[in-house]
Amino acid sequence: MEVRIVLDQRYPPAGRLHRLTPEDRASGQDGSDSVEFVGWLGLLHALHELIEPVGEEPEPRTPTS
Repeated sequence: MEVRIVLDQRYPPAGRLHRLTPEDRASGQDGSDSVEFVGWLGLLHALHELIEPVGEEPEPRTPTS
């Protein structure tokens, strides 16, 4: 998987993230999934949305001693 960041402006950062699969890269497409963001926290949230599989719950963490 490859994630491309397209910036529309630098400060505050705003733009779009594109997720490319190996199939997208082989066919020369820009990627099927795209998420817009504004600001640093928006960028982090967009990365989370793009990378985290939809519908899957995170594995519970077990406390370590």
